[in-house]
Amino acid sequence: MRRIFLLGLLFISCHLFAQHELSPRLTYPGLFEKVQLSGIYPDSKSFADAIPKQKPATIIDTYLSEKDKSDFDLKVFVNKYFSLPESHTAAYQSDINAGIKKHLDTLWQVLKRNPDTISSITTSLLPLPKPYIVPGGRFREI
Repeated sequence: MRRIFLLGLLFISCHLFAQHELSPRLTYPGLFEKVQLSGIYPDSKSFADAIPKQKPATIIDTYLSEKDKSDFDLKVFVNKYFSLPESHTAAYQSDINAGIKKHLDTLWQVLKRNPDTISSITTSLLPLPKPYIVPGGRFREI
């Protein structure tokens, strides 16, 4: 009986705390694949991290109604309906002559991110309320 209770509790916990947002691929069917394969961005990470400027349903409806038009430009469409997160790929160069302490102090500032703003539109970003440190320059998964 205790096992059944614990199993039930585990199931309920998983359901309550699971992320209910769909992935960008499922949120923007057709559009996501088209952008990823188009070469608009140099990698597959950029559009996956893009922040929608309108509700996903509006974006998809507009995309479906415009995509087959002769003057449709995918890049213009994406720039109109999405914005890319702030880029932190500053050209950081360590000064070897400054010593390890100076290197770490400087690197700490390079890897620091300010609190995220919460979007009213669903994104894959998990906003954090306080400054945080990331493990690398392009890291935006939080």
